[in-house]
Formats: sequence, structure tokens, C-alpha cells
Amino acid sequence: MAKRLLSALQILKSQGFGTRKECASILRTGYFRFRWEQPDPQEWQIIEDPKAEFPVDGLWLDDGKCQIPYRENLYLAFHKPAGVECSRSPSHNICIFDFFPRPFLTRGLQAVGRLDADTTGLILFTDDGEFNHRLNAPQKHVMRSYKVEALHPLSEEQLQKLRTGVFLRGEETPTLPARVHRLDEKGFEIGLREGRYHQIKRMLGAVGNRCASIHRFAIGGYTLPDTLEPKQWAHLSPEDRKLIHQPPGDLPGD
Repeated sequence: MAKRLLSALQILKSQGFGTRKECASILRTGYFRFRWEQPDPQEWQIIEDPKAEFPVDGLWLDDGKCQIPYRENLYLAFHKPAGVECSRSPSHNICIFDFFPRPFLTRGLQAVGRLDADTTGLILFTDDGEFNHRLNAPQKHVMRSYKVEALHPLSEEQLQKLRTGVFLRGEETPTLPARVHRLDEKGFEIGLREGRYHQIKRMLGAVGNRCASIHRFAIGGYTLPDTLEPKQWAHLSPEDRKLIHQPPGDLPGD
């Protein structure tokens, strides 16, 4: 199969470094660097000709502020810390988009769903609208899994109500059945196939308890890697993306 070739100008524009005019100007400054990892790692090199064509396989780019690999589309996993808002205009907290390179934002990076400011854990990002829609479409029922700490000890009756579904204040339909597994006196894991506003907090309130903390650890069959520390992001591989659309592993007692 022939390698895909793009001009230096096309590469920079597609990766979010600016308009055609801006990218041509960047190249002509002689500061932008390219490096290929395939078939063998190479040294960084400066390319000033906007029309020069190159393969994109294994390509890395460096504008002096960030070094990023070429990606036709962005699929990212992010480990969200507490105190970060999933909004471009946060009201009281840090903006979650501040953790990503500027070219990603130029490309139209979007969060796949949201987490409350005080909720931690896995959140996905993409510039692929179809991928975003498939994961957020209610009829797809992609499961999100969380570890939750209640404020007060949990009774078996409360856990069973969470499993079967509860009515939330102001809503006419109960929550869908959830996968719930007790961890300890106050802690439990819950898997949800829907995403209502402040759902876990409101579900606990509906059974007479309150929420102390929430951590999302999985979407579908994809689990937040132990190596991904809070505030860090990583590219998702094609295998990772397949896992997202698969059911999560069995919980104890399933």
C-alpha cells in the first residue's frame, strides 16, 4: 500500500497550527520541526517549503511550544482532577481545556459528555463529531462506571433501590436499572447507561443518603489506565476505541 503523502502546509493546517496563510508563514520562519519514527526513528529536521510532500505515518511535529504526533482525528483519554470544569467558560474553577495543546483546541476538540467539577476520573475528548455522537446517543446505552463514596452508611435496601431504579425529583420516569456492587460500609461501584443531570448525587438523595465523592473509572469496556495520573491525557489506540463500545467486565456477584 502506498504511503499517504501530504504537503508540509496541509500537515500543519490539518493539525491545528493555523490557517493556510499562518501555516505557510510558520514554515518560512525556519523554526518548525518534523520528525519521523517509521520505519526507523529520525532526527528532528526543519522544512521550510510549504509545498514539499511527506508521509504522515509516524510523523511528529514541534512548534517550539509542544511536540505532538500527527493524527487524522483526535481520540483522547483524560484523567480529570477535582476542581476542574468541563466548560470553555468556567464559572469558579479551572477550565478543563487548559490541559491540552493549543493546536488541539484549534481543531475543535470537544469533551464527550461532562463530569461535575468535583467529580474525578475518566473523560474522553475528540474532534470526531460522529464518534462523539455515537457515545452520547441515548439509544446506544454505553455504560459509564463509577466508584462512589456515600456520606452515610448504606443499607442493602438503599443499594437495591439504586439497582432497580428510582424517581428523581422533578422527573416523571425512573432511572434505568443500574449495576451496583458494594465495596464497604459507605463505598460502592455503579454502572449507568444514561446520563441525567447530577444523576448519582440525585439517586443517593432519592434513597435517603448523600454523596461524598464520585470517581469515573471506565466507559464501556475501557478502563482508566493506572499509569495516567490526574491532569494527564493520552491518545486512544484503535483497540482502546473498540473497548469503549464493548460491555464492561463483570462485577463481583454478576
